[in-house]
Amino acid sequence: MLAGQIDHLHQEVRRRDTLDGTELTRASLLSVPHVSVPGWAEAYQTGTGVLTGDTGPTVLLVVARPGHGSSTFLRRLCAEQSPPSAILVDLEADWDTPVVSRLPLEPDRVYLLELKNPDTDTPSAEFLDRLPLFGEQLRGHRSRLMIVVAERMWEQVDSRRPSGVPVVHLRCSPDPQLLVERHLQYLDHTAAVPYVRSTTARQLIKGMTAVEATRAVHTVLQQWRARPAAEEDPSPAPRFPLPAPRRRGHPVRPDGTLDQELSDRIEAALGDWRVELDLLFDEPDSGPESGARAVRSRCLLLSLAVHRTGPARTVDRAALALEQIIAAVSPGGSYTAPTAATVLSGRGLRARLAALGARVDPHDHVVFDRTGYAEAVLGYVWDNFTPLRTLLLRWLVQLPTPARPAEGAAARALVELLLRHKNLEHLDETRRLAVEAGRIDLLAAITRRALQDEHLRRGTWQLMTNWARTSSPAAQAVVEVCRTVLASPDSEPSAQRFAMTRLRHVAQGTDTALRARLLELLDGLASDGRTRDLLLREVDSWLTRARPAPLGRLCLLALMPLRTPEGTGPWLTGPEAPIPADTLGRGLADLLTGFAAHPEVMPRTADWLRSTSEDEASEQVLLLVASSLTTSAEADPSMLLMSALEASGTEAGRLRNELFRRMLRGTPQGGHPEWGDRPAVQPVAETQPVYGP
Repeated sequence: MLAGQIDHLHQEVRRRDTLDGTELTRASLLSVPHVSVPGWAEAYQTGTGVLTGDTGPTVLLVVARPGHGSSTFLRRLCAEQSPPSAILVDLEADWDTPVVSRLPLEPDRVYLLELKNPDTDTPSAEFLDRLPLFGEQLRGHRSRLMIVVAERMWEQVDSRRPSGVPVVHLRCSPDPQLLVERHLQYLDHTAAVPYVRSTTARQLIKGMTAVEATRAVHTVLQQWRARPAAEEDPSPAPRFPLPAPRRRGHPVRPDGTLDQELSDRIEAALGDWRVELDLLFDEPDSGPESGARAVRSRCLLLSLAVHRTGPARTVDRAALALEQIIAAVSPGGSYTAPTAATVLSGRGLRARLAALGARVDPHDHVVFDRTGYAEAVLGYVWDNFTPLRTLLLRWLVQLPTPARPAEGAAARALVELLLRHKNLEHLDETRRLAVEAGRIDLLAAITRRALQDEHLRRGTWQLMTNWARTSSPAAQAVVEVCRTVLASPDSEPSAQRFAMTRLRHVAQGTDTALRARLLELLDGLASDGRTRDLLLREVDSWLTRARPAPLGRLCLLALMPLRTPEGTGPWLTGPEAPIPADTLGRGLADLLTGFAAHPEVMPRTADWLRSTSEDEASEQVLLLVASSLTTSAEADPSMLLMSALEASGTEAGRLRNELFRRMLRGTPQGGHPEWGDRPAVQPVAETQPVYGP
């Protein structure tokens, strides 16, 4: 007899092989500068109904163009209108195609999912058809699912609108003028606001998307911080005498007027110096070899824009390299390099540099330092000479770099182009060229910088997933980027989890050298108490959440050598063992029987046995390894481990005998079920509790 009332029947909780997610705090979401958009009122009202209604829909689809603020809209909506008890979870779309079965299902959650990558996120008809049923399951858990879909992807499936799932469109972008002003105020630069309210500045800001307006804020602040003021300039003395900077008072004078020079610079920067650059690129030299001279002059300008400062010969050498790349792809006879006589009859290098606005000191050191102008030159050529884009990338990738590539001129220029256009196709093309040139270090440096940009971060992680799945050197760049993310004390937990997910893809490859590099990385993480839990969680995901095994196996290998704080034995089998003994035994059995895919297993297990031979925990380790070996009907794992023990040297014979005796003890009649009718110890069942966070 059952008495009482059941308020909530917990039907299903999905944790196995589902998308990872990052918990978001309402305070952080509400602190972001926000501009109300009248055209979004209907979408906001519909979203509020989904979040707060008891009987209405539990899934919302938001369709918008990239750069129009859809992510900010959805996050603010959820922060303002979801129940206080609900946990906001930003899902990572780590899949080849959207599948409803990969969506997590836990109580009191508001899941946010962005589908913006046409290669992996385009919703299929099956995905849309299954959303209503999933919505009913969400209702039983008091949870919601809010999805953003890029407009160009939605157009392919618009005719398959799921029944009972509202679809709202964000067809307009926030007012860019208000957005720029709010961001300046948020960043404590209210004094800069009058400079973006001039007639020219307003005209330049008008029509920008939300992403472009954010970039405009950076442009304004760049000029603001570079305004000449002798008392505010802590920079070291230049290498050669320069005119003293003109002192300025406050940028907004007591009478309310603006500093005209600063205003002009801000307006020129907001317009990317297009007027000046139009004139500069519209003045080819005259004469029989004018085309060649114009190309040479423009290559020198691009080299200046990339290097900005340095020896004149370095700038000139890079310009000649670009000229040669252009000449190599020009059809026969369409480009003729100037003759020696023509070169001698023209201006010398110093005069050519000066004509382009650079300063050259008596020691031929070049300075090209107009704030923001160099980036504008690169952007102008990129935007106006489309056929040169791949050639520019190839040239930048091949430029010499310092020992720390991230500090080099090439990396800076590539990053500026990437941040300017927010186009990840450029990053993927750079990946191809960097692999061809053997510049994986440069690719890793650029990728790390892309991850720091809020508009590129998600797409860059998705791109790294594609790289990680290949056996090309690009996977090496993934390992190096993840190494930096995981080792940095400033990394957010979400970034660390994303990095471990990419390493999971790398570990599934067959490249032995790459796997060795990955294991070296994991060894370092295991030895650091701050990052050790990342490896434990991966072992947990492997053994209890049906995640791919390769990375979990490598993590377990990296954890094996660790000792207890007292040094009395292995950490994995110590008094405060981080992994339950039966789960550890199951993982070790999987490692030993999968030796063919992981040649590191036997040497590491042998070292583990040898290092514990004099410990109090020696018996426990021997029994654990012996029981793991007896779960296999094959002789190879045991024989290979015995050989590895022999190669390990000291105490080899004793350890082999001890291990063999315990293997016999582990099978009551000395056998395995596949050897005959005799009983044997069976593997531990896989119904183990989830441990760790």
